[in-house]
Amino acid sequence: MVEVDMRTSAHSYSHWRNIPDMVLQECDITLITFEPGVYGPNTLGSSLDDRQGTLYIPASKRGLFEVSGDGVRLRRLELDTGFLRFPIFQPSSARAEKGYLDLSTAMEGHGYAQICVVKPSQVKLYRKCWPGLVFFVLPVAAEERGVGAARFYIQLLAKQLCPASFPFYAMVDDSVLMWESKADPDENYVQTSWWAALSHFQSPTFAEGELRDIAIIGFYKHNGFQASKRSHRQAHVTSAAIFNADLLGGLYFDRDVFVWEDLDFNERASTAGCVVCKCYTHALFKINLGGGCFDYVLGPPAAAAAPAAAAAPAAAAAP
Repeated sequence: MVEVDMRTSAHSYSHWRNIPDMVLQECDITLITFEPGVYGPNTLGSSLDDRQGTLYIPASKRGLFEVSGDGVRLRRLELDTGFLRFPIFQPSSARAEKGYLDLSTAMEGHGYAQICVVKPSQVKLYRKCWPGLVFFVLPVAAEERGVGAARFYIQLLAKQLCPASFPFYAMVDDSVLMWESKADPDENYVQTSWWAALSHFQSPTFAEGELRDIAIIGFYKHNGFQASKRSHRQAHVTSAAIFNADLLGGLYFDRDVFVWEDLDFNERASTAGCVVCKCYTHALFKINLGGGCFDYVLGPPAAAAAPAAAAAPAAAAAP
């Protein structure tokens, strides 16, 4: 049994529903339209169903964005502002009441930009449970697709929203409960806050140095096996990662992949020469909440009727 310090972990709706930000509030609604064209394995046609989503910005979050004739962008955040410079995109499906979408305590009071990404048919319930969150509602074409589509559209959205001077963003699953860290690879992990884990990578020296050379930085995920004794290495990353939009260029998630979309993307990024790095000094702990991509994992094959048995009556009737 893992002990969780709830003061630095994420929380679900059952915890957050009683705090002031849960009060319904005025909301700005902005249409986000992507250009038609070919994006890696994806082709966006001219139909708006394929390439137009909706951004819901509650009044309490207006200060995170700048609106101009060129559209909506996240405000440029300078170093050492006590604000997480990586916007956090959280794809979520069918988990309005159980997903870990409240990151407020996990950020230790520091500022952060969080955008929850949901399907059109689910936004009403999500906004009812989380009126204080920014939501991006996916294009209609994503309704019958899985998490691969959500991640693909997040990439397009991030390129529109992120300042050109800092083209980095994070994607974090809605089932990530907490983070742990250790100063040395030989030490044991201790629970830390999300702020401590993610802000480590925006320190002035790292953000303007090594970070610029890495396409994807992921984190060790506790899985019952002993973690590597290295501080980092090139390996598959899942569940939470920081992406460098400049280095990834024309590489995109495949929107028609329902599960293991991250492994598919990692493989293609690595083949293209991008550095995909897993960090072992910071680790995440995930909870199986059901729903989400778990709905698409195949179980044991159903017993099929034997063709020979079905054909038996016809054979018996033959002269």
